[in-house]
Amino acid sequence: MQNMDISAMNADDVAVVSLRKCGHFLHHSAGGEQNRTNQELMATLTEEDKKMLVALLQKCLSSWTQQ
Repeated sequence: MQNMDISAMNADDVAVVSLRKCGHFLHHSAGGEQNRTNQELMATLTEEDKKMLVALLQKCLSSWTQQ
């Protein structure tokens, strides 16, 4: 998954691959010995970015759990 060429993918595929990569990183690299805080993990985003990210993720989860 790490070496996937996303340039030839459509937007749906890129979004899902990106979500999976983020989930994989959080699951395997952000905890344990790394022990990164949520604040450290989200430091690159503005408050507006974080609100938008939460809204979009919640929208996806809501849709997926209703199916």
